[in-house]
Amino acid sequence: MKATVVEKPGVVVVRGVPKPKLEGDYDIIVRARKASICRHPDYELSQGLRPPVKGGRIL
Repeated sequence: MKATVVEKPGVVVVRGVPKPKLEGDYDIIVRARKASICRHPDYELSQGLRPPVKGGRIL
């Protein structure tokens, strides 16, 4: 599947990643047909202006 990934502050890429696996009894997998970004929060997150995220975090 494709995912938008923050590799490090300022570096956001779309790349193929493994499909997630169900781990708990109440887990579900949802297929997104469309998506968008929220201008300021997503931009700030991708640029490292918000609290840091681990490298490889999927948005």
